[in-house]
Amino acid sequence: MKTNLVDALVHHLHDQMKPTNEYYIIQAGIRYLCHIFQYVNDYLSRFTLSAIPDYLSHLFFIVQEILKRPEISYTLSFKGNDFLNPWQIARYDHFLRTTAKDDIRKLLDFVYEVDALEAIARAKSMYNLSYPEYLDTETPFVCLQSVFHPLLSQPVANHFELGIETNLCFSLVRICPVNQPF
Repeated sequence: MKTNLVDALVHHLHDQMKPTNEYYIIQAGIRYLCHIFQYVNDYLSRFTLSAIPDYLSHLFFIVQEILKRPEISYTLSFKGNDFLNPWQIARYDHFLRTTAKDDIRKLLDFVYEVDALEAIARAKSMYNLSYPEYLDTETPFVCLQSVFHPLLSQPVANHFELGIETNLCFSLVRICPVNQPF
């Protein structure tokens, strides 16, 4: 789309007379990205940077810097049914595809990563699991205690150890397709 006012208006009028899927996708994409900006901004406002781990604090700082960009911070004031005029749609389309492309990727990566971390934390508390402990040793070593499948109703806990003395492991898992007999 063109970013000047006349071309944006002509494109909009053409779409009003003969609607195209492309213009709808651009409009909807901008609207959804504005919702993501607002959601992430609201999400970040619930935390204080001093109360979270350094890794998350660094991610939050990067995302807050992205949200402070004037073009993005302007969208944070939009309400649910606010719509953009044709010139704003053309400007945001150009901005999001060119100038802010890397920032949008960082923002979406942040959303995916936080979603994964929340899912891990939810599974930990739901199934009474624990987080791994990493030790700084010179020789590689893995020790898993009371390992079980969390989705089985009566799981059997197993111990698993790999080190210099025990460097071989057999995993006996029967994989049986549903539609095939034994």
